[in-house]
Amino acid sequence: MRKLWIAFALSSICLGLKAQNLFVGASYGVSGYAGDLVPGSVDVLELNPSFGFQLRSNIGDVLSFRGGIQHLPLSGNDQNYASLLPYLERGLAFKNDVWEATLVMELNFLRFGTKRTLSSAYFFGGFSAYRSKLRIQRHGFPVEELSRVIFNGQVLRVQPETGTKRGKAYPLGIGFKIFPSVKSCLELRSGLRIGGGDYLDGVAYTRDIQDRADSSQQAIPGGFRKKNDLYFFTGVAITIRVF
Repeated sequence: MRKLWIAFALSSICLGLKAQNLFVGASYGVSGYAGDLVPGSVDVLELNPSFGFQLRSNIGDVLSFRGGIQHLPLSGNDQNYASLLPYLERGLAFKNDVWEATLVMELNFLRFGTKRTLSSAYFFGGFSAYRSKLRIQRHGFPVEELSRVIFNGQVLRVQPETGTKRGKAYPLGIGFKIFPSVKSCLELRSGLRIGGGDYLDGVAYTRDIQDRADSSQQAIPGGFRKKNDLYFFTGVAITIRVF
């Protein structure tokens, strides 16, 4: 956690270079993930409350920099798919407590309104360092050693609970800013974190053992079988201009 706060402090210094346009605020919304455990790209049954704190500095009318700390709980559970018997037999469930420090650049476009109450849409992208703590169970019992599970004609590697881990990711997304006054900003935004690794959910597909030529055996939905899992935040932020 110390490294996250150091990164946040450094981003605060950078943002403070433009103190006359410094906004301080908080964000709230939902977090979720797309990974190997869920059958679709996103499990809407596993959206979790997410909150954070942020600083923003506007560099002219087009460019802004934002830094912050965000809490993004992630989870998934095969019980959500009780209508699909193979998921009940697999019996996996995980929770991952993720804290991240971010520094992103925002590119404003579609600006409109008066000079003192401008609103705009924006793209953002940047860097985040995160700390995560994974807890994973199978049939209600903690997974304490590396194991493999055959599912949907493939082998899943299941990581044990290994305590705190650190990693990096790259936030990308879009948002919309509304300025009710010269000293306040209401923000709506949604963004992915890519490149965060393949074990945010504790599992990864390793190899295919099913004969796909056998058309009599229809594959059930598997999961987000990519090199890395994704996690995301969607929500609102309120900031106040302090200088």
